[in-house]
Amino acid sequence: MSKLRNVPAALAAAAAPSKSAEPVRRVVRSCRVAHGPVLRVVMYRRGATDEGNKRYSLDAQAQLLRPYITSHPDWVTAGDYVERATGKDVKGRPQLQQLLTDAASGKFDLVLVANIDRWSRNPADLLKTVAFLSEHNVTLRSATEPCDTNHEPVLRVVHYCRVAQDPDEGHQPYSLDAQERLLTAYIASHPGWVETGDYLERATAEYVKGRPQLQLLLRDAASGKFDLVLVASFDRWSRNPANLRDTVTCLSDHTVAFHSATEHFHTTNPVGKMTL
Repeated sequence: MSKLRNVPAALAAAAAPSKSAEPVRRVVRSCRVAHGPVLRVVMYRRGATDEGNKRYSLDAQAQLLRPYITSHPDWVTAGDYVERATGKDVKGRPQLQQLLTDAASGKFDLVLVANIDRWSRNPADLLKTVAFLSEHNVTLRSATEPCDTNHEPVLRVVHYCRVAQDPDEGHQPYSLDAQERLLTAYIASHPGWVETGDYLERATAEYVKGRPQLQLLLRDAASGKFDLVLVASFDRWSRNPANLRDTVTCLSDHTVAFHSATEHFHTTNPVGKMTL
């Protein structure tokens, strides 16, 4: 069995292969599709104990994922991993651990989830487990979001939204709601981008002081919790050139990119780097 690397020790617990999967493997080995190779696909479904209040129950996830697989002629269902557990971390999730063990054994090619938060709500665990799948040539795909790790690496993205302290937002070009709608749609339009948080506040743009959400964002950046900060426009981040330079440089020091959704600027291109 392949040695599991770069995942918590709990993920390396090996388990006996499922007998029910063997007929599927025989079908896959013997099957030939004229217009492409067969892709062995497994589903991962996670539900919470109070499932009735959740957007996706286990049954609802199955009703979404099975037709999705059927709609792809070259896909063959090779397994279904189902459990009730928290999405905050990978501990206490035996089916996820089994899936990773099976991925290392080469039992399938793609993992399909209803949405990314069914897989993990913990950014560090998300990146670590997806990297592990990639090491074993396994793709993770969401059926409802433009995220497919076979096309682009997963990028953890947070957005920062700010309005002035004036309670009347009507005169401002972007209300908090308008910024959130713009940025959420912008993230969704980029395959491989995963929204992992948002920071919202009412504060002046002149100084960093008195802006607790911006300060929290910078601390989280230093802790490696995300890869890119997205804003609707520069002035939502800062109107003070010195503060803009200092804070964006702080992000870059921690390998975090800064991107504006409405202006042709991001710190990963030559113009952005020169501006810093």
